[in-house]
Amino acid sequence: MKMDNKIYLSENPTGVIYIPDPEEQNPEKQYPRMEITAHSYNGDVITFTLAKAELPFTPGTYYVTQKGNSMTVATNSLYSTTYTSANSKMFYITIDKIDNIAVEGSFSGMLKDVMGFSGDVAVQDGAFRALISQVR
Repeated sequence: MKMDNKIYLSENPTGVIYIPDPEEQNPEKQYPRMEITAHSYNGDVITFTLAKAELPFTPGTYYVTQKGNSMTVATNSLYSTTYTSANSKMFYITIDKIDNIAVEGSFSGMLKDVMGFSGDVAVQDGAFRALISQVR
C-alpha cells in the first residue's frame, strides 16, 4: 500500500473469522467479525476488522462508516504513531474473493493519526491476500 509518500509491504498476513457465541449476552459480541493482520519488515502492524450481521462474509465493499469495520496501522519508526480509520467517512475495504481457505481484496481512503504527530494520511493501492481460519 502507499501511505502518503511511503510504500508499506507486509508479510504473512493472517485472517481470523470470529464466530459469535450464541450464549453471549453482550450485544457488542453477537456478530461475526473478521480480522486480518500483517507485519512489515520493520515491525509496523496493519490490521483490518470487518463485521457482518451474519455469516458468510461475501465479496463486496465494506465501508468504515458501518459499525465494526476499521483499519489500524501502528508504525514502528523513530516517530511511532497509530493511524486509524475511526471517524473517517472516506475509507473502504473491498473483498474481491473469499472461500474457506483465503481472502483477498483491496483498500483505500484516509486514516487519522491518533497520536497527533502528522495528521491525516491518504492510503492508496492497498491490497491483501491472507489465509483465514475460524474460531468461536
